[in-house]
Amino acid sequence: MNLKQLLMLIDNENTILFLKSGYTYITFTEETQELVSEAIQSTRYLFSLPNVVKEEFHADVNSASYSSGYSRFKNSVHEKWHLSSNDFGEKWPTILNDKLIIFKKLTAVFQSILIPFLDNIATICHINEKGNLARDLRSGTIRFRLLHYHPATGIGFDSHIDSGISTLFLNESNQGLQIWENSKWSFVKDFDKKCLLGCAHTLSSLSAIPPLKHRVCNSGDDRYAIAVFFHANDGKFSTLTQ
Repeated sequence: MNLKQLLMLIDNENTILFLKSGYTYITFTEETQELVSEAIQSTRYLFSLPNVVKEEFHADVNSASYSSGYSRFKNSVHEKWHLSSNDFGEKWPTILNDKLIIFKKLTAVFQSILIPFLDNIATICHINEKGNLARDLRSGTIRFRLLHYHPATGIGFDSHIDSGISTLFLNESNQGLQIWENSKWSFVKDFDKKCLLGCAHTLSSLSAIPPLKHRVCNSGDDRYAIAVFFHANDGKFSTLTQ
């Protein structure tokens, strides 16, 4: 059964959009959206710390690109800070431990809402005939990339496709994130009211779903955002594409 035939059998609007375009919009409950807003505010507070303090928690540059801690983008003033569900609190200021609780709560929410959605996608695409995506996601890792884009013009983060299963984009304003769709770049609409869930490389490689190609444009103002990466464990799903 090809992708077009599958779409005819599915009546869920979010699922259809994800299968067809490689992304969908997620509208959370008021309570969860409040947590998202608190996470963005915590991100603002984190990056407002003096540079000398942030550098004390510098990520291991010789390790993976998702290593916990603070760093700057290569050849850029823009900043990022990684948090991982595997080691919450590692390379994190103890004075901000109350903010860490927010990200732990969000991890639990994302696991309860998004893993079933992604597992349903895996079933539709027959991926679960070779494994169990829900199990491998729950035993895998959720990584938060907290972002601070300084005032600038031009491209802040060039066109790319994320690794892993999927990426959830949380943002405080419309301007910034662009997605490649219909042979052109488009800003994400109503980004201050909903979140964007994109198909990443591994899930795309296992299915007919197009991966979400995206980039970040500088807005000329300070901008704060969060990308949440869903990685299955180093088991079956990491080897199916090899």
